[in-house]
Amino acid sequence: MSPKLAAARKRKRVATGEKVEGRKSHSELRPDVVKLANALARKKPKGGKLSLRAISDELAAQGFFSERGRPFNPKSIAAMLAARFQPKVRDCHIAVRQARSVGVSRIIRPLRLRSATWSSRQREARGAFGLK
Repeated sequence: MSPKLAAARKRKRVATGEKVEGRKSHSELRPDVVKLANALARKKPKGGKLSLRAISDELAAQGFFSERGRPFNPKSIAAMLAARFQPKVRDCHIAVRQARSVGVSRIIRPLRLRSATWSSRQREARGAFGLK
């Protein structure tokens, strides 16, 4: 990507406060479907949780279909539900995802990131905390 294009995207992102590039998520395109899927996914008092296929069938029964006019794929339902569990992105959150106690001494240590490589944003955040 050219520096000129990157700078223009950054300016627009700062000015509007919205996502500038990339595919729109389900919650941006059809928030009503995501809200209903989340409501259906909640644990029921008597009967446990609905499966992803059952949620898809219920959405189809209520008239909500994918862009192609078919019932939602279970993977699409999983993506809709996963969006509600993603925490807000913060620089400190990237550097130290979670803390846990280790051993008898109860020393708190940050968990290591599962990714084998670090993104530039993660490297910047870790540098801000004096981590390598």
